[in-house]
Amino acid sequence: MKELISKRYLALALEPIHIGSQSKSTPSATARDVDGFPFIPASSLKGSVRSLSAGLFKFEGCDGKGWHCPQPHKCPSCSVFGFANFHAGTASSLVRFSSASMVLIPIKSEFGVFWLSSWYRLSKIGLVPEPSESNKKHWAFGEQIQDLQIEWLRKNLKLDIDPKTEKISTQEWIGPSDLRDTYERAIVIDEYSLSSLFGFFTGLSTSISIDGLTGRARDGALFEVEHINRMSVLCFEIVYINPILRGIRQFINNQSLTNVEIPADIEHVEQIIQSGLEKLKFYGIGGKRSRGYGRLKIWELPSIEDLSNGEQDFLIPPRSSVPLIFISYSSKNVSIARRLAADLQSEQMDVWLDEKKILVGDSIHQKVEEGISKCDYLILLVSQDSMRSNWVQDEINAVRTREKSHSKTILLPALLPDVDSACLPSLLCDKKFTKFAPKYEDGLRELIESIKGHENRKIEKHNKANSADAKKPRG
Repeated sequence: MKELISKRYLALALEPIHIGSQSKSTPSATARDVDGFPFIPASSLKGSVRSLSAGLFKFEGCDGKGWHCPQPHKCPSCSVFGFANFHAGTASSLVRFSSASMVLIPIKSEFGVFWLSSWYRLSKIGLVPEPSESNKKHWAFGEQIQDLQIEWLRKNLKLDIDPKTEKISTQEWIGPSDLRDTYERAIVIDEYSLSSLFGFFTGLSTSISIDGLTGRARDGALFEVEHINRMSVLCFEIVYINPILRGIRQFINNQSLTNVEIPADIEHVEQIIQSGLEKLKFYGIGGKRSRGYGRLKIWELPSIEDLSNGEQDFLIPPRSSVPLIFISYSSKNVSIARRLAADLQSEQMDVWLDEKKILVGDSIHQKVEEGISKCDYLILLVSQDSMRSNWVQDEINAVRTREKSHSKTILLPALLPDVDSACLPSLLCDKKFTKFAPKYEDGLRELIESIKGHENRKIEKHNKANSADAKKPRG
C-alpha cells in the first residue's frame, strides 16, 4: 500500500493570471521566486480547487471551508483539504500543492509568437531528458523557429546568440500533445540569460476608481495590475497522502444521490482534486473580480513519482481510528445525548444518534440493528428512564451478544445523576462504568480516554499478529 504519491501537472494560461497590484500608496505585491520569475502561489491554487470541487464533493451542511461542517472528518472537502472546525478542532490536508512556476514564456514578435525556456526548467520537471552540464549552456531552437525570429530575438531582447545551437527534437516531448506545437516553437536558452528577461514575462493593466458624485478619479485610486501573460505554460506538483494515515476509511458525499459513500483511498482523493482542476478552465483561479481573468487548462504529466517507503508496507489498524460510536438512551434524556454526540464529534469520532440517522419512512428496528452491528462502541446512558425502556433493553442484549461472539469490548456504560450504581441490572454488573455526576466533564474525559485506550489495544494486537506472521518460516 502506498503512503503517498506525487504527480506533476502542466497549466496553460487561457487568460491573463492576476498575480499582484500596486498603487502610489501601495508597493507591488507580486509573487516572485528568487530569480524574479512570477508564480502562482500554492495557496491560490489549492483554495480555488477546493472551492470548485466542493460543488460536487462535500457533506450536507458544509460551507465548503470547514468551519461549519457538521462531520468534517467524513466530508470529502474537509478531509481532503484540511479543516479548522468550531466543534471538531483541526486536521491537516491530504494534498500538498506546490506553487505553479513558469516553464515556457510566450514572446510576441512581428513573426508570430514563440516561447522561451531553459534546459534547467524543462529538465527539472521531466519534460525533456536531463542534459549534460555542457549542454545546459547551449541554446536550442524548435523545429518551427526561423532565422528571422532568431535575428529578431537578438536585436529586440539584446541577447548574444550562442553559436553552438542545436535543433529541438519534438520526439523528446513527453507533455500533452495539445502543447507539442508550443514546444516546436520554443527557444531554449541558458538560465542566466532567461533570468535577465523577467520583465518580459508579465503584463500590466490599469484600473481606476471613479467618484460617483464628481465623475473624477478618486485620489490614490489608480492601480496597476500585474499579470502572467496569456499562453504562458506553468508547472506545479500535487502530493496525495493516503487517507488511512489519518484513520479515514470512507467519505460521505451528500451532494450526490447515487454516490453517497466514497471509499477513502488515494485514487478517490485524486478524483476529488481532478474535479476542481477541470473546472479551472471555466472559472479560473480568481484574483480579480472580472470575467475571463485567471482561467487555466490543466494536463497531468505522465511521470508519477512514488514516494512510498520502498517495498516495506506499513502496519494498518484492523479498523478505522475514527471509531463509530452508537449512543443508546431514553428519549427523556435526549438533551444530554445530543451534548455527548457533539463532544465526541469534536474529538473526531463518528457518532450514531437515532434522530440524525433515522429518516421519515425508515424502519426503526432495521436502522437500529444496522447501527449496532456496525458500531465500534455503544455508549449506554444509564438512567431510571432508560432502564425501563424496552428499546434500550433490546440494544443492551444485542451489543452484549456481539461482545461475546467477537471477544471484544463494545458496551461502555455511563451513569446519569439519577441512578445508583448499586441498582444496575445484571447485564451491566461486570462492567466498569463512568459517571456524569457530579461533573459531566469528568465522565466525558474518562469515556474519551477509554475509547482511545481500546483503540490502541486493537492496534497493538494487530501489530503483534503481523509480527508473528512475519517470523513464520515461508515455504
